[in-house]
Amino acid sequence: MELKINIEKKHMYILSVLIILIGGTLLVQGVGGNTFGHNAGDLYVNLGGSEKSLQEAIDNNELGGKFAKARHDIDDVTEEYTTNLERYHITATAANYGGTNKEIDHAILTDLCGDFDGCEVRIGMTQWTATYQKEAANRGPYILYYAPSNGRWRLWDNYGTDDDGTTQHVFNIWSTCFFYRW
Repeated sequence: MELKINIEKKHMYILSVLIILIGGTLLVQGVGGNTFGHNAGDLYVNLGGSEKSLQEAIDNNELGGKFAKARHDIDDVTEEYTTNLERYHITATAANYGGTNKEIDHAILTDLCGDFDGCEVRIGMTQWTATYQKEAANRGPYILYYAPSNGRWRLWDNYGTDDDGTTQHVFNIWSTCFFYRW
């Protein structure tokens, strides 16, 4: 018994296109619903041990904002923690603060610098000889580490203890800009 199939070239092209279209449709068909692919209600995320739909996490603003998850390895043991991504900018003009101090709120210092990452500190000075000077003479960035549990801080080779009754310069720039804790 002999079986022969004769297919013209144009029919082969049509059959190939149909197979690709049907196969492609089956491969990309989303599960559930009548939307293409998945919607945010079909996907689930695990946030702090709690599983919820992606849409629920978006609606509750739980996917970032000013905080990010980070990992810290201690002797081959990894722990996750949340780190702050906010910035804090102080402008202290000579007219209001010349020869005086501008204190950094302790809660802000703890919030920004009191984790494993510490915080980035930069200091700059503008208008040092004329009010039209806008370029900044600056130093940094430096990383300031602060331990809220005991008040210890360190920035480069400078270190000290917060609230120990003495003025401690974290750094001194041009004997005119000081970043310090007392």
